[in-house]
Amino acid sequence: MLGKTEIARRMAKVVGAPFIKVEATKFTEVGYVGRDVESMVRDLVDVSVRLVKAQKKSLVQDEATAKANEKLVKLLVPSMKKKASQTNNPLESLFGGAIPNFGQNNEDEEEPPTEEIKTKRSEIKRQLEEGKLEKEKVRIKVEQDPGAIGMLGTNQNQQNARDDESINA
Repeated sequence: MLGKTEIARRMAKVVGAPFIKVEATKFTEVGYVGRDVESMVRDLVDVSVRLVKAQKKSLVQDEATAKANEKLVKLLVPSMKKKASQTNNPLESLFGGAIPNFGQNNEDEEEPPTEEIKTKRSEIKRQLEEGKLEKEKVRIKVEQDPGAIGMLGTNQNQQNARDDESINA
């Protein structure tokens, strides 16, 4: 047997509506019994935001997993790298290569994968999808934007993490 609250909670879930439970009586006043209207509305908005975030996350979950798996396969079975051209920047020869190539892609370019590499990648992809490589470790390079300084000198990512924690609390 279900109570009224549980029925309302399940109905809200079915229609994708936010749901919070609030106690209210004829004596409900700020600081007496219950909460003020502003805090109830804030809680309802927080639940709504979490609901929308979960929906948006589920929409891109499969695509994100596929892209991550593709990058993992390329890390586990890399292609041969092209040799960099001798002098891309005319000032490079004067300064011993200390001048970066502004406006140019200075990442090492990869050659197109050979048939052998394609075969190895398809085998690794199959093993990855079957979960056989879950314990393997891969080292990746993550670039951090040094200009991303948020409020009061904190890193913007740290600030966003704090905001997410306060919403989920």
